[in-house]
Amino acid sequence: MAEVIGLAASIIQIGATGLKLSETLYQYAETVASADKRVGDIALEVNLTSSLIKELGTIFNEKRNVSLLSQDAVKTANTTIKACENVFVKMSAEVNKTNKNKLGKFTLPFREPKINLLRTHLDMLKNTLQLLLGVLNLAHSKLTHDDRRVEQKLREQIKTLLLEKKKSTKRYEESLKNYNRYVSVMRSKIRLLLIDSDDEWEEQPSHKPSLDSPKDGTISISQISTTITTDNLAQCVQHVQTLLGDIERLQQVLAKAEAGVDHSEHHQAIIGSYLRTKDHLDGIFLGNPK
Repeated sequence: MAEVIGLAASIIQIGATGLKLSETLYQYAETVASADKRVGDIALEVNLTSSLIKELGTIFNEKRNVSLLSQDAVKTANTTIKACENVFVKMSAEVNKTNKNKLGKFTLPFREPKINLLRTHLDMLKNTLQLLLGVLNLAHSKLTHDDRRVEQKLREQIKTLLLEKKKSTKRYEESLKNYNRYVSVMRSKIRLLLIDSDDEWEEQPSHKPSLDSPKDGTISISQISTTITTDNLAQCVQHVQTLLGDIERLQQVLAKAEAGVDHSEHHQAIIGSYLRTKDHLDGIFLGNPK
């Protein structure tokens, strides 16, 4: 009993967090002229999923429903809600990366593979919650001895929900594969960039950092700190991915653009991403000579 009540409180809180996140995404989609329509679609998915979470929390919070909650139902609810919370945390982290560019407009670092992954994951979790609610409704119908036609209708709904859950799970698994391939390609591009950079130093030895004492602003190898870690490299990947994402978005806008359309916002976003990426990579690979 205590476990169910504690879970109910947690479920309701996570549902409220999701609704707040959906409001933030809706606000972005409505106020930024260049906002990707799919951000609004994600906001809708978050809103629907959060509403289902709150509905489930209400059911768990009522003492009269405790008898309906089997061990499997509690376990499924707990696992699914935690997965929803994890998605909300990841999305909130993306939103918190939002920076104002020089035009004073907001940009979000959502890239197409990430958008598809988030949407399909939320869709799968939403269908899982709907299926769980359907099973609980059927259990309630049996307990209260409802008309058999009502019970049969609920059974048919569960069959439909089960089929939808299987389809959404398949879509999510495919989206996850695509995203992993995308990340792998991005990492390969970064490795190639680093290799090309090494080749350039070999071809132009006069441009190499000085091995001796620094002269006229040159960077001495002895001054470069050796603090590279896996976390540093992961941050490098993230910065480069953000820059590539901004470039891809500008390419898409230019491909669909009409004459006279202002692309300055996207241009400014790329400049900001480039400068942040350059500063970060310089700090990691060259150290701070100051």
